[in-house]
Parts: sequence; structure tokens; C-alpha cells
Amino acid sequence: MPSEALFFLLGVGVTASGWIIVHHFNRSRDREAREHADKTARDARKREFLGFMDKWRTEVERDNPHKTANEFSVTCALFRQESTKIRADYGASF
Repeated sequence: MPSEALFFLLGVGVTASGWIIVHHFNRSRDREAREHADKTARDARKREFLGFMDKWRTEVERDNPHKTANEFSVTCALFRQESTKIRADYGASF
């Protein structure tokens, strides 16, 4: 009889230990996945912003200066919209 109780308690202990270890590994894996997703999203936002800036620069270089001046306020609004998307990545001073 005592050996059955001992085996039962040992089984409960091993099972509980397994659950704790698996929980720890799952938390670690989830944290790493979130960090990777955050970095990927940050890089994508940066690429999109740099693409917008490059497009704007090309338009300024190729277009008529009067046309560029007339459209400047519209483009500035688009710039502020795009910069808002990446502001959290670089801090409030950006």
C-alpha cells in the first residue's frame, strides 16, 4: 500500500513539474515571437516611410518648382501622416 501512494505522489509531482516547465518554455517562445513581430513591423514601417520620402524627393527634383510649391501643403500633410506612423518607434522627439 505505501508504495502505491508513493508512486501516485511521484506521478503527481512529475506531471506538475512537466506542466511548469512547458509553461515556462511557452512563455519564452511567445515572448520571442512578439519581439520578432514587433521588429518586423517596425522595419516595415521604416521601409514604407523611406519609400514615401524617396518618392517625394523624386517628385520635387523632377517637377516644375511652381507646381511643387502649389502642392507643398498637401504633401506636408501626407508627410505628417506618414511620420505619425513611425513616431512611436523613434520617440516623441522625432
